[in-house]
Amino acid sequence: MSKIDKYNPEIAEKIRSGIYYKEAWDWYALKYIYPVSQRTFFIFISVAAMFVTISSLVILYNFYPLKVRVPVVVTVGDMTQDYAQLTKITIPENTDPTPPVMEYLVRRYVEKIESYNFRQIDRQLTFLKQFTTPVLMKEIEKRYDTRNLDSLVLLYRDHTTRTVQVTNYTVAVGEGFDLAKAQQKDIVLKDVPYRAIVDFESEEVNLLGTTPRKWRAALDITMSPVIYDRAAQKFQPLDFRVTSYSVSPIQ
Repeated sequence: MSKIDKYNPEIAEKIRSGIYYKEAWDWYALKYIYPVSQRTFFIFISVAAMFVTISSLVILYNFYPLKVRVPVVVTVGDMTQDYAQLTKITIPENTDPTPPVMEYLVRRYVEKIESYNFRQIDRQLTFLKQFTTPVLMKEIEKRYDTRNLDSLVLLYRDHTTRTVQVTNYTVAVGEGFDLAKAQQKDIVLKDVPYRAIVDFESEEVNLLGTTPRKWRAALDITMSPVIYDRAAQKFQPLDFRVTSYSVSPIQ
C-alpha cells in the first residue's frame, strides 16, 4: 500500500482512474487560462462596440442638419480690390452731374447683386453693404445663406458663374416728390427718392454650357445731388442708398 493509499485513499483512487489529472487541468485552466481569454474577449467586444458607436455617431451627424452645408471661401490674395478705386465718368460741361453718377452707381449695383462668383462673394457683399439699407441688406444676405433652400451658394456652388450685362436703364423721381420745386428753394437736398428700372442679360456658365436669360430689375433709391463746393474746392458727401430691390424675368 502506498502512502497516498494510506493517508488519502480518495486521491489515490482519482489518480488511478485519471480523474485527478482532469480536475487538476480544469483548476489550472480556471485559474490561469480562462481569465486571460475572457479579458481578451472583453477587450475585443469593447473595441467593436466603440467602433460601432463612433460609426453610428458619424452617420447620425451627417444626417443633420438636413440642409447641405457649403463652405464660403473668403479670398484675400488680391488686396488691391479692398481699396477705393477711381472711375472716370464723362459729364458734359454745364450739366447736372447727378444723373450720370446715379446711372453708374445703379448699373454697378445691379451687376454686383445679380452676378455670382464663388470666390468673390465676400467682395460683392462688401460693395452692396455700402449702398444698401440695413433692412434690404438682410434680405440680400439670405440669398447666400446656406440655411436658405433657395441660396445661390446651394444652387451654383463653385461650379457655376453668373455674369450680368445691363442693356437698358431708366430712372424717374419718386412719386409725390417735386424735384423742380424743391430745387428752387434755397436748401440742400438730401435723400431725394428715385425709381430706377434696369434691363439686363445674365449668363450662367458651367461645364454643361452657357444659359442666357433676360431680366428686369426695379430699384427704389434715395440719393443726394452731386454738388461741388467751390469755396472748399471739393464735392459735398454723396449719399446713395437702395431701399428696395426686385427682379423679374423678361419673356
